Amino acid sequence: MGITAHIARLRAVVGHELLLAPSVSVLPVDQAGRLLLVRHAGHDDGWGVLGGAVDVGESPAAAAAREAREEISADVQLLRLVDVLGGPDREISYPNGDRTAYVTAVYEARIINGSPAPGDGELSELAWFTHAELPGLQLSRFSRALLQATGRLGPFRDCLRPSRHKCGHFPRTLIMVPATTSGQNSRTNAVKTHEQNHRPPSPSPPSTTGYDHFSDTA
Repeated sequence: MGITAHIARLRAVVGHELLLAPSVSVLPVDQAGRLLLVRHAGHDDGWGVLGGAVDVGESPAAAAAREAREEISADVQLLRLVDVLGGPDREISYPNGDRTAYVTAVYEARIINGSPAPGDGELSELAWFTHAELPGLQLSRFSRALLQATGRLGPFRDCLRPSRHKCGHFPRTLIMVPATTSGQNSRTNAVKTHEQNHRPPSPSPPSTTGYDHFSDTA
């Protein structure tokens, strides 16, 4: 993840101390369901995911599209917000001693223009991988934790099914809620995340009439 001007200014004040930073991770998939992973130049910790810090005044979605364009020289369409992650697994210590804890918005995307290739000097290699190939890869700690948390790898992979509650991983249902409009042919989408932990099951599924309903899939 490249350093932004905002982070550089903060580093000038706090030095190598731990910083909390908003960021994005992008998971491009192709028509065959393969996932695009990358190797970062100068790092020998394995395959990683696309991404970087969110600039001041930039939305996470805009940051995701920008990072993809800069890193792989291709335009992407963001398909869905997969998850927002934080915690110890998102803390990174860089070779120069900087320590950063990222809160990262994870997007699934598809390539819509251009052929992926290392673009801005941050990457040394990129490749597409099937789900079956992921467990055998050398992955960075950050990327392995992210792929596990989003259900693409490891113990949570089998949780992305009706019996997923047995794994202790509870699904997030993303509901696009239309706001009331006043004479305008537009709507504001509020994304609500419903954690089902410790909630009794509903006797019947709620009506989704008038809503766009998205739920996580494997």
